[in-house]
Amino acid sequence: MSGGRKFFLPVLLIGLTVGCAAPTVQNLQVAEQGREEAGRLLSAFGEAVRQDSPHLVEPLLAPTLSRGKAREILNCTEAVVWLRRYTGYKIDAEAVLRGVGWRKWESGAFWVKVPCTNSMGRRFKDRFALARVDGQWSIYDLELTGPRSGDALDPPEEVRKQLWPKIQVILDNMREGHISEIFYELPEEDACRKRSPKLSWWRRLLRLSPGSQGIYDDLERLEEFLISDWPLAEEVYGLAYVPTRGIMAVYQVPYVWPEGGIREADILRIQIVFMKSGETWTFYTLRLSGKGIPYS
Repeated sequence: MSGGRKFFLPVLLIGLTVGCAAPTVQNLQVAEQGREEAGRLLSAFGEAVRQDSPHLVEPLLAPTLSRGKAREILNCTEAVVWLRRYTGYKIDAEAVLRGVGWRKWESGAFWVKVPCTNSMGRRFKDRFALARVDGQWSIYDLELTGPRSGDALDPPEEVRKQLWPKIQVILDNMREGHISEIFYELPEEDACRKRSPKLSWWRRLLRLSPGSQGIYDDLERLEEFLISDWPLAEEVYGLAYVPTRGIMAVYQVPYVWPEGGIREADILRIQIVFMKSGETWTFYTLRLSGKGIPYS
């Protein structure tokens, strides 16, 4: 028993001594070089996002990544570059990188959470996995803030120019009562041509649901509304993210419906959703909501 104690104590002391060893000059040089390279790396990533150019991220990725993993990272980046949250995106990595201990730089791979800011001054944090491959620091994984359904978008002007003519046709058909032309342009899927009803709390409590509502029925009801001022496509109230790779354009239109008891102006909310297929934006679905639209 006593022999065991004598053997254990020196081993423990040796372990503590090694664990608390001071860094060598070479350790400190490796850490300092790593901080400088990682700082430039994250700065370049921020610049790629600010330019809405996810393809600029590819040279920043670890060359040892599989094609599938590299594509996953690029898709993740592409999904956030249009978010309003990422407009004016800047990574404030210097202080955080200064706090990374020399052992992590020596290890050659670690995760770091860095504070970020946007053009509106909003602060949030993103996570990056950094790795030293062939003597160079690169990104081998990341976790970005979003996108989530309904997140505000700020897409580039060329995307808006693709969408405005298509949206204008839909708005014109609404104004002129050409509802069949709108409805039959939608894909033949329930998710596109029907919607779930929005129920009051007592209907949910009693499980009184009228079932799915038809988009065609909503468009027919729209014909009964009196609308004096239709917006142009570019007069959009807001653009929002729709999973996956979708954009929702939102318009708010004042209307009255005297025959339905709405004699003071209510707001009709028009949501027009497009999905991206290759380089093409396809009309996917439509949602109308307001007092005059049942269960909306």
